[in-house]
Amino acid sequence: MSAPSASARPFDRAATVRAAEWAYLASVVLGWAIFVISRGEDRAWDFRNYHWYIPYAFLHGRMAIDVAVAHQATFYNPFLDIPFYWLATHTHSWIALGVLGALQGANVVPLYLIVRSVLLIEQRVLASVILSLLCMTGSLTLYLAGTTYYDNVMSVFVLSGLAIVIVNRDRLRVGSLWASALIAFAAGVLVGSAMGLKLPEAPFAVGFAAALAVLPGDAKHRATRLLGGGLGGVIGVALFAGYWFVKMAHLTGNPLFPYFNQFFHSPLALTASYRDVRFIPTHLKTELLFPLLFSIDWGVADDLPFHDIRVGLAYVLVIASLAMAVFVARPRQRIVAADAACALIAFVAVSYIAWLKIFGIYRYLSQRAPVGDPYIQVTIPPIAHTEKTMILMTGETPMGFLAPSFPSEIPIVRIDGWMIAPKDGSRLTADTKTRVAAFPGDLYVVFNPFEAARNKDALKDYGLAIVPAKCRDIVTNLGGPYAFCPLTKATPTTTNTP
Repeated sequence: MSAPSASARPFDRAATVRAAEWAYLASVVLGWAIFVISRGEDRAWDFRNYHWYIPYAFLHGRMAIDVAVAHQATFYNPFLDIPFYWLATHTHSWIALGVLGALQGANVVPLYLIVRSVLLIEQRVLASVILSLLCMTGSLTLYLAGTTYYDNVMSVFVLSGLAIVIVNRDRLRVGSLWASALIAFAAGVLVGSAMGLKLPEAPFAVGFAAALAVLPGDAKHRATRLLGGGLGGVIGVALFAGYWFVKMAHLTGNPLFPYFNQFFHSPLALTASYRDVRFIPTHLKTELLFPLLFSIDWGVADDLPFHDIRVGLAYVLVIASLAMAVFVARPRQRIVAADAACALIAFVAVSYIAWLKIFGIYRYLSQRAPVGDPYIQVTIPPIAHTEKTMILMTGETPMGFLAPSFPSEIPIVRIDGWMIAPKDGSRLTADTKTRVAAFPGDLYVVFNPFEAARNKDALKDYGLAIVPAKCRDIVTNLGGPYAFCPLTKATPTTTNTP
């Protein structure tokens, strides 16, 4: 690869997108919306755990009422989830899904612009259409369509920032320093916004910085665009996460609560990271072969099966391409612009290394439910005195999505789960035990019948037991049923099975 020839002048790279090209992009966005609607509602673990609960909790002031309903995720930044929650509670379910699908389908726009700007071949437009559509159809990309993991919404921000850099790379290289700074700043705001809305996007922010650094240019232009991009990134993070960091620091003593508490030492939680580190490779050999390993065996990087060998193939092809660029004579006819290709490779490589070190999960998969109104359908058994009732939750089962269906005056307190356990020794648990013991009204518990033994043990530590004859089922459109049982003070003769 080498510098672009006269056939790929700067104005060719960013040539005006024609009406036919916009029509293609619009058709993909619309098609993706229809595809998402046809797939049905998201019933994945994370959705049932927190994507429905945390926007509800924030909008209804539940932070001082409920306790750890969605395990650790109770304390996640809710701003990313609010738009879909609002749409799904104020419009028809298919409208909410259609808007979400259109946003996810919008990834095709920056993908197309990147490919269109990089290719130097005669049939650049046709090739860009094919390649951008191919990038939209990965195994997990299709699985994530219509889900509220939002990785494929945040990717619109990240890819758009990257597209701005790639399309305007000549101005970043030799344009005025102000223009270079402003372009990098705008792109940085987009990438920083993605990180602010969803912290696992942080590896892409590091990769974005690498792309800015690798692009050609003198020292002044490199420094200017890195400063501009860095400032934009900080502003993007502050815009969408600054308030939540401050709020969490005030409430818990840890702006990232409960994560990295071995550094922040919030008195509410244990001195632990609370991260899921099951899939992070710990040996150099595994790190080097990781894309090949999870392409062959999904269990290396995920809980549920997926099959897509393209990541492994791309990994091999990129390495082979770099070797060819160094050791093989350069052809007269170049296929891609070298400066853009190097920036993209730097973005991918550095993002991948950062992801490998701090995350290592090749995303989670989802399940589906038929589309219906309302979006969440929960049948709650009658509760006699809602103003004098507290509901407890136990087990690891995700049940946060149930909370908005209970009367708003009822506090919902998880006493057992990923974040909190009766004997974990945390102050959060101690405060919760004190609160439950002092509550003067009726107590109920919600749990998955499969976790009946765990429920019994957790309640025992609180001096409570269920009243089996009065247990009822909570029926939903997203799973269950869940046991809903009144509680009484535990006695040696109490039977504790529903």
